[in-house]
Amino acid sequence: MAINMQSYTARQSQQGAALVEFTITFIVFLIFILAIIEFALVIFDASRLNEATRAATRYAITNSPPCNIFGRRDENGTLLPNASSRCVAPFMLGDCSVPVSVQVDSCENPATTPECKMVELMDQMMLRSSENSVLSGGGSVRITYSCSDTGDPGLSRTVPIVTVEAQNIPHPMMFTSIFGIYSPDGNGIGGSITLPSFATTRTGEDMYDEVFQ
Repeated sequence: MAINMQSYTARQSQQGAALVEFTITFIVFLIFILAIIEFALVIFDASRLNEATRAATRYAITNSPPCNIFGRRDENGTLLPNASSRCVAPFMLGDCSVPVSVQVDSCENPATTPECKMVELMDQMMLRSSENSVLSGGGSVRITYSCSDTGDPGLSRTVPIVTVEAQNIPHPMMFTSIFGIYSPDGNGIGGSITLPSFATTRTGEDMYDEVFQ
């Protein structure tokens, strides 16, 4: 009877040890799988950010810029004013000999602000809401306007060049928040990581004339 009790106790001890080993192995395996998924989400988010800069550049090159660097005029021949308060001052209207950059760190009304419309487009491309915009957490978008050496300066016809660069765009970590170690301010473990900067440059397909056609 004593031998049977010892054998039973030994089996119970082995089962308990096996359960502990399985639990530890399963936790390590689960963390490994979640890390792979999180890494894939980061790569996917970075890829979408790259495409978002392309879409914003396309929008910028086909619409009037926030700063009237290309000298757009109305039907009466009057130079149009700058459409954004972010245009550097003093700013010479119609002078694209020196590149002009617009730094977008915040947006309140994308409907009426040209550069914020580009940010809104980028948010749509990245499936982000206005509360979780690409500008959240210190992100910024830089839009640079310049001219190509080609064109016909004698007729005030210039070929526009636009560069859109996304900088310091955060990627919120998903699975760390599930385990309760998410840091809302982004400074703690598992808060967020910064995606690489992406810049896209596009040359206009048409020349800008001084007067609208």
